[in-house]
Order: sequence, then C-alpha cells, then structure tokens
Amino acid sequence: MFIDGGTRYYVEKNRALSDFLSILTDPDLKLYNIQIDSHLDKQFLERFVLKLESLKIKIHVENVHLEMEETEIQKRIAALYQVETIEKAHFKGSQFQIIQFLDEMIKNQAENPKFQHLRKLKILKMEFQCDSLFLRESTKIVQYLLRFPDLKYCRVTGKVTSFKKLKERIEQFGVRRADNNPDIFHYPIPKSADFLKIQIFKNGFEVERNPKST
Repeated sequence: MFIDGGTRYYVEKNRALSDFLSILTDPDLKLYNIQIDSHLDKQFLERFVLKLESLKIKIHVENVHLEMEETEIQKRIAALYQVETIEKAHFKGSQFQIIQFLDEMIKNQAENPKFQHLRKLKILKMEFQCDSLFLRESTKIVQYLLRFPDLKYCRVTGKVTSFKKLKERIEQFGVRRADNNPDIFHYPIPKSADFLKIQIFKNGFEVERNPKST
C-alpha cells in the first residue's frame, strides 16, 4: 500500500493499521495518489477495509491504482473512493488481461453485470502497464479503446513488438494518419464533433479525445 508516492514498511500490523487510518480519516485529506493492494496480508486488509467501511469513509483521491479483477475485496475497496474526485485510474497486468478487461467494460451494463464496482467510478481516463504488446493484442486493445464509452484519455505502456505493422493494422478501423506526423492518427467519434487522437510509440500508445478544430 502506498499513499501519494510514500511507502512505509511495518513489522507490527496494529501500528500499520493505526497509522493508515489516522491519515485516511483526516476530514481535510485530499490525496493525489493511492494504491490499496489486495495481495496484502488478508487478515490485515480485511480489518483495514472493515474499519473504513464502519466509519463510512470516502477517500478524496485523484489517481487510483486498481486491479483488473472482480474479487469481493476489490469491490469493497473501490466503494471507498469518492467518485467525483477521481481523475485517472491506473492498472497493471498482462496484455491479455487488458483485452479481457476492456472487452467486459465496453459491453452494455444490462447485458454484462461484470465490473459494476468499476463502472460506478465513472472512469474516463486510464493508464495500463504491461511488459509486451504483440501485434494482434495491440490491435485489439486499440479497437476496444475506440469503442470505450466517453473515453477521454488512455495510455498503454509496454514494448510494442511490431511498431510499423500496428500503424498499418489500425487503419482498418477507420482512423486516418495525421498530415504532419506518420505516428499520429485521428478517429472521428460517431455522433460527435470530437475525434480521438491515437499516437503510436515504440513503448506503447495513447488515445486521447480532442475537440474538432474549427
């Protein structure tokens, strides 16, 4: 667990619990960054989450580090955050986890009940981190991001194994190369005057919503 980039190491669990609760229960607290890792000691994590739930704490934070899983503890952790203060969500996993996650998230809620705890956070800006991005998987991720409802920004970081071919592949989705940069593409958003700008790097890619210039 870390808060605003600071990491503390404890031997005594009760001391750790007391310290974190004293920080998070401050009524004037406004965090930039927080990560509550579900791989922490299960008993400690259960006590920590249960205490925050009992106090009806809602954490004011701009950047949250979440997991692409639908475990019960993840649902409870997500419910601790103030929805209106979240600017961006950060995820870490494999390219295959990213594909599966995005596939579930772009489906209609009525058709797919999965990840309701994350849908409630109304995430419009995301960052994903993985080790490698193969051509087939990179293409699929871009395709899903173009269909992600109301997406404002997403960066996927990982070593792109087929940099040139990826740029060729995504053109099948109706994107067009920018006139002034062969690594930038534009995708017109259906039923909107805005467009998505897609930029391909050797270590990943970005998709960002932009207003149409007049």
